[in-house]
Amino acid sequence: MRRGQMWNAAAPIAAVAIVATSAAAQTKTEGTGAGEWKVLFDGKNLDHWRGYKSDKVPEGWKIVDGTLAKTTPVADIVSRDEFGDFELSIEWKIGAAGNSGIFYRGTEEEDHIYWTGTEYQLLDDEKASDNKTRLTCAGAVYALYPSPPGHLKPVGQWNTTRIVARGPHVEHWLNGFKLVEYEMWSPDWEAKVKASKFVDHPKFGRAKKGHIALQGDHEGELAFRNIRIRELAQQPKLGYDDTPMQPNGKWHIHDGARPQPRIVTPGAMASVAPPSDAIVLIGPGSDLSAWQARDGSAASWVMKDGVVETGKGVIRTKQDFTDFQLHVEFATPDVVKGDGQGRGNSGVILLDAFEIQVLDSYQNPTYPDGQASAMYGQFPPLVNASRQPGAWQAYDIVFTAPRLGQDGTAQKPAVVTVFHNGVLVHHATPFWGPTAHRAIKPYVPANAKGPITLQDHGNPIRYRNIWIRPLKAEDET
Repeated sequence: MRRGQMWNAAAPIAAVAIVATSAAAQTKTEGTGAGEWKVLFDGKNLDHWRGYKSDKVPEGWKIVDGTLAKTTPVADIVSRDEFGDFELSIEWKIGAAGNSGIFYRGTEEEDHIYWTGTEYQLLDDEKASDNKTRLTCAGAVYALYPSPPGHLKPVGQWNTTRIVARGPHVEHWLNGFKLVEYEMWSPDWEAKVKASKFVDHPKFGRAKKGHIALQGDHEGELAFRNIRIRELAQQPKLGYDDTPMQPNGKWHIHDGARPQPRIVTPGAMASVAPPSDAIVLIGPGSDLSAWQARDGSAASWVMKDGVVETGKGVIRTKQDFTDFQLHVEFATPDVVKGDGQGRGNSGVILLDAFEIQVLDSYQNPTYPDGQASAMYGQFPPLVNASRQPGAWQAYDIVFTAPRLGQDGTAQKPAVVTVFHNGVLVHHATPFWGPTAHRAIKPYVPANAKGPITLQDHGNPIRYRNIWIRPLKAEDET
């Protein structure tokens, strides 16, 4: 509202809608090691707040009818406590052309909190001067990551913000909608900081623990209420930061800071019968004659009624292949044991060199290039289409073997397209070389052809209905 208009910080709104939005928004972190909620502002006192580099709350911040309000520019306030991994919930409303922000993980090492803390932008997107770009509109990670429009309530109405920060992963929520999620300290984040005004402030965004702060130094009315926070249990380290960089220079091999693939719920499972020209590698009954151990001895895995379960050591096909269409059905254990790479781990290794990872990736975070259907150590899947533990799943793989010179130099790299449970997860993606743990190997002449290998990783994975169709070049069909 314009100056001179009545602006009641405690004006009532549809309370039922606020409760419903808050409850829906909180479901994501329930049961994930979250602590008890701590009230930072209860409408009665400011015991949990102080000024920046001061023990006193700056003048101008007032408690009005259970809200924390200001009507003119005032100094910022910071939480007395520091927080690292947390979920913050706060309700706010802003006046016409208003501009403010919520800072998190800020320290008092610089002259201002915004040179160290990351900002969740608060703005009147309609009239504020910062509305020229979504990088500085409500909900944005100020100057770094834009927020989508359409979720901010009109001036004078209460908004509900949530900020979820766990290690490098941060989410900005507004009125029940997740606006932004990003990975602090990732190559993408580093590039955005370098391109922003924060480049001249080397301590910006570096702290893993710091104060929550409320910005007050802009013109306009502003009010907060129902400020609460809870600390989140620190997740175990998902990957590595001491491995070599991948050839494109964006991520370390098995980089835990790499964004997790978006979750997609696949359609109903339908087992696909082999076509007439397919070679059946695992069919009905108990026939494992197409397979052998790595040393050439008979395959020792147990097979019954068309289902084989991983045993000691790998098994691989007796026949070598180059280009092919491959169908594989598998199920991870229905009794969940372990986490990360220790949960439902196996692999389908093409030409005994290029692994498509098998893993229980249903609500089981791990380093993204090692999750189910990843091109192991190289590319995560486009999305996570995993089913729940124990359920049958399917990979449909189209593979083109590398074309190599006599010295092993890849004239054309190996290329793969993969569908996981009917959902495309890799689209004609080239391998940088043979896959490996913590490394990417160079191409060698032996990679031009090879068997299909099923990996044993100490977890009881079941396989069934595996068939392959060798492919020829178009001029050979």
